[in-house]
Amino acid sequence: MARTKNGVSFVITDERLVSWECFAVEGSASIDDEDTLTVGAGAIGYVIGNLLVIDNRSLTASLTFGGERFSSGTGHYTVAVSATQGGSVTGGGIYAKGETVILKAVPDEGYDFIGWTFEGVSVANPSANTVSFVMPEGNVVANAKFLSKAPVINPSIGSSDRSYVTTAQAGRKVSFMIPQGINPNLFVPYYYENGKKVYVAMSYHENGILTFIAPVTGEYGFEERKLSFADINSHWAKDYILSVAARDLFMGVGNDKFDPNGAMTRAMFVTVLWRLAGKPSAGGSVPFKDAVPNAYYSEAFVWAAKNGIVQGYGNGLFGVNDKITREQMCVMFVRFLEYMGYDVPEKSNAQPFADHNLISSWAKDAVEACRSLGIVNGKPGNLFDPKAYTTRAECSTMFMRLIKVYIDSIE
Repeated sequence: MARTKNGVSFVITDERLVSWECFAVEGSASIDDEDTLTVGAGAIGYVIGNLLVIDNRSLTASLTFGGERFSSGTGHYTVAVSATQGGSVTGGGIYAKGETVILKAVPDEGYDFIGWTFEGVSVANPSANTVSFVMPEGNVVANAKFLSKAPVINPSIGSSDRSYVTTAQAGRKVSFMIPQGINPNLFVPYYYENGKKVYVAMSYHENGILTFIAPVTGEYGFEERKLSFADINSHWAKDYILSVAARDLFMGVGNDKFDPNGAMTRAMFVTVLWRLAGKPSAGGSVPFKDAVPNAYYSEAFVWAAKNGIVQGYGNGLFGVNDKITREQMCVMFVRFLEYMGYDVPEKSNAQPFADHNLISSWAKDAVEACRSLGIVNGKPGNLFDPKAYTTRAECSTMFMRLIKVYIDSIE
């Protein structure tokens, strides 16, 4: 019997899938050929279990025995280590307070190490394979995260229907070589959900390669969408506009127009964030008095409010149809990245904007973070113009930059 982290139990019927290692720090302990653990009286140590999930790749977990007795009054504590699929960890065990602990994450072939998460201690660089820390007065839990490398898939050129298919696991980064003769801004991955085609919004192209994060495990197709807007042909943001439209993040305004220079409302902006997140269902009613029930933005508002991405004006109002300002936009971008698990930088090394003092106090850090990440740029004279409104074309550009920032953070 085994149990996953979220409490799902399952039975392992093939004993060859599991291997054990036992280490006694004090006293005696052993595991026999039938995987029975025998611990001597008063023994202290730990056990590491490896569950083979696919060829040469295992999930690792550990447990200690005798640790509570050893910790009580002796200054010794346990370091429990585990790893996600795709690698293993060394260095777990029992350590004295003040002792130097060294943990090493070793990825399997075809996997990359992503980083550590810790409970009970912090380390200087959690993204390093090998980390060290001074053992605190208490137990420590460490988990190493691994992800599959993203191979570049080269499709067969010459398919008459320009149809391409690959498979991917949920959460994995996939890179696909864009065939010649295709507009890369309109070439997007898709999958089917309940018989309906869903385009993958979390995707971007660069240097002839389309890269995306798979939202579900399954088969993906690729399509050059047939989209055009009569009012963007000579616009500076044409490529970005086509890219967001092909991903169903932005829609046209009717009559074959996009309205690139039109203002972006706060309701529109939150809706695009929600679409980029995969249109998650949050459940509940819209928490703002000025929001209309069953409007196009209703589900987006519920999701954004429940996840701390929006808070409104503080008087029960959101300003649904208010034009979004540049500083408001940065705050929502940063909260969205945090919602997605991105480690947002605290400071920018760049020279502050000349109008830094005009940025609202609640937005200063977010503006600097977005500038550091390359999501926003200043205006001539090193100005940010925080209270200025943002156009649909400008938002299209910044959303595609946001997508690249997030995808590039996934190894």
